[in-house]
Amino acid sequence: MKTTNVVVETPTGLRILGPISVDIAPGEWVTILGRNGAGKTTLCNALAGAIQPTSGTIERDERIGLLSQSPTRPYGLTTLEYALLGCSDSWRGENATEVARARRSIKACELDPDQDVGTLSGGEFRKAGIARLLTLDPGVFILDEPGAGLDPQARIETLNLLDSLRGDRTVITVMHDLMTAAQFGHRFLVMDGGRLVAQGTRNEVMTSEILQRAYGESMTVIDVDGAPIPIARR
Repeated sequence: MKTTNVVVETPTGLRILGPISVDIAPGEWVTILGRNGAGKTTLCNALAGAIQPTSGTIERDERIGLLSQSPTRPYGLTTLEYALLGCSDSWRGENATEVARARRSIKACELDPDQDVGTLSGGEFRKAGIARLLTLDPGVFILDEPGAGLDPQARIETLNLLDSLRGDRTVITVMHDLMTAAQFGHRFLVMDGGRLVAQGTRNEVMTSEILQRAYGESMTVIDVDGAPIPIARR
């Protein structure tokens, strides 16, 4: 996936993203960082094709699957039916191949295919979202805040699950919890004011200078066993 000078503006002409140019290699896990309003979700939506850039180009070589930050729970559906939503033939289960793929995905996520989606816990519903992405079988996963609303242990479990199931897929995640983000991803994009202000490996971008620029003077970084750990100060 490649973006070249991508710009997104509101109908009134206010620029909220860009210009952004970035290459994302097949099989890479890219994590997008930045404070609220930095443009992370807008970038994800543009990459997924949910919104069209005002200018610039996005080259997509594979199908995209997008899991938003707050997906709607379709109460009354089973986990199996939820996983099949968006499949080509019918979410009611008329395509045996899609149903088999959905059941494998749900089993991998350790969920009950017959459970009502409305009764799932927050962590289970996040896993159901991952099962749905696996069922759609895209080449690129885009997940906006996959750990939102989860306790620390559930957040790590969800991301470990994603890591174990992604195979050779490209994964793009938005994360707010920097301590968690530091444990996942090959490359990090740091955004501020709709622009890309830094990119690189964990050690390259998780420095006090870069994070203070993106998040403010309250950010610092400590070294724990050779790994940078971002800390928000009072």
